[in-house]
Amino acid sequence: MYEEFNQLLELLETNNNLIVTTNIEDGADENSASVKKFTALGQVPVPGSLIATVERLDDEFTKSLQHIDPHTTEYIERLRSET
Repeated sequence: MYEEFNQLLELLETNNNLIVTTNIEDGADENSASVKKFTALGQVPVPGSLIATVERLDDEFTKSLQHIDPHTTEYIERLRSET
């Protein structure tokens, strides 16, 4: 997952017209007002939140640690991947 998230960040850095935003209505199409606002500025809105994604990943990591015996090598290996 780390590699994919880095690829996403690189894609967003190299394409300044891609804008990750939570200001898009669910099910919005290209004719909706919120999408037209971005396209008028030459931007492509990408619905979502990078912060929420990272927080969800952290929650899932914590849950995975809670379900492993802390006295095993698997637990130690998972702790190493925390960063």
